[in-house]
Amino acid sequence: GHQVASTPYDYQEMGIGAFLAIFAVLMWRARGELRRSLLAAVRGERDESEALSPRAAWGLLIGGSAFMCGWLWMAGLAGWVGPAYLLLIVAVAVVYARMRAETGTPMIYLFPFWQHQSLLGNAFGTAGLFGGNDRSLAVLGSLGALSRGFYPQIAAYGAEGMSIASRSGLRMSRVFSAIALGTVLGLAFGGALYLSVC
Repeated sequence: GHQVASTPYDYQEMGIGAFLAIFAVLMWRARGELRRSLLAAVRGERDESEALSPRAAWGLLIGGSAFMCGWLWMAGLAGWVGPAYLLLIVAVAVVYARMRAETGTPMIYLFPFWQHQSLLGNAFGTAGLFGGNDRSLAVLGSLGALSRGFYPQIAAYGAEGMSIASRSGLRMSRVFSAIALGTVLGLAFGGALYLSVC
């Protein structure tokens, strides 16, 4: 009979590897622009056509990442696992947003979901990852919603919105303000609805 060749990894596991490879290529290709933006942030320069000043963008990136890592550490996640997990989340979101912005693909789950925790567990083992700390394992398990799809989708919506605004000639600062307001209102109303249903 016909024998199907098997691989030691499933499609989702191979998918996270592909996403990380694409993320590495995107970051390498963007290195000049990232360097220019960082220097502009240090100098305090501002381009009015951009949604945020370089200083504000880098401040949000660095400050937000530090806040999230600190929050995860205080919640009980092992010190190095938080930054590694957040890097995986951002890498997948960047690649997914780029795919959506360039191809317009309508599929929501067009990325390797649940693989952020799985990759860390498979690479380091739970004993090496958490050192026997059950609280750390519980904290990482509670972050499953980030791996499931919401964060990459939000990144894609933002990229699509900025692309539409650029082609329509809208001011990026106004578009960013609208997105920020929508995010705050969505979190507030979504949280209240979630609590009332539960």
